[in-house]
Amino acid sequence: STITFGSETQFESGTTNFIAACFDSFNNKVIVSFTDASNSNYTKAVAGTVNPATNTISFSSANTLIAAMSFQQALAFDTNSNKTVFVGRDSNASRPPYYKLVSKVLTINSFGEVACDDVGVGVGTSSSTYIELCSCFDSSTNRVVVACKNNSASSRGTAFVGEVGVGNAITWGSGVQFELGSTAAISIAFDSSSNKVVIAYQDGGNSSYGKAVVGTVNPSNNSISFGTIRTFASKFIDKTSIAFDSINNKIVINYVDRSAAPLYAGKYLVATV
Repeated sequence: STITFGSETQFESGTTNFIAACFDSFNNKVIVSFTDASNSNYTKAVAGTVNPATNTISFSSANTLIAAMSFQQALAFDTNSNKTVFVGRDSNASRPPYYKLVSKVLTINSFGEVACDDVGVGVGTSSSTYIELCSCFDSSTNRVVVACKNNSASSRGTAFVGEVGVGNAITWGSGVQFELGSTAAISIAFDSSSNKVVIAYQDGGNSSYGKAVVGTVNPSNNSISFGTIRTFASKFIDKTSIAFDSINNKIVINYVDRSAAPLYAGKYLVATV
């Protein structure tokens, strides 16, 4: 029960923020997107190749995904189209609406670099600002699910379902709220045993308790419906992350406990859909 790490590898020499990563199982590459604070906060991406002989990783040159000030972002690999779906905030005022949520389909080009179209497809309403982005791929319906909070609507938890079509086309359904109160610390995972999406989050409208909800994707109209919200921590929590254990068919939720000493202790629990 040990783990061995290779040497660290730098993929960006400048200041980086809002890092997201996923594995492209078609090209056997790790895709990393990030905000390059040393270059006007543009969003860029690199492709990484793992060398198992030395437990090291080498990276391609960085390509720009959003040529404007951009912030939070999420990645999910679509095993049906063998492409990666990127979602991020685009603040380019020449591409209204300001701070819109934009999605792009990422591929690996002949140089081994991350490539995408220039424009992208908007997600959600043009008047809303979405933050706390996270995403996963539902392999039972071949849809990408993005969870976030709508900062323009009382920070309500909102989810979108996207479908990758021919070429780099992607279509999104309307936003569906999974929490009517203020949400934060959102994370998402797909449970391939129950074929459900699970979202964990902090409920700011209920003493910042830890909550979780199960979503069912409807591929006919790219929508999602949610079950009963459950409380997994009746205390002030923060910084959730969630993962599905496909060996034991369990959901593992990690969070920061801010309710009592020692403050900011990392805790976890195991859940079943």
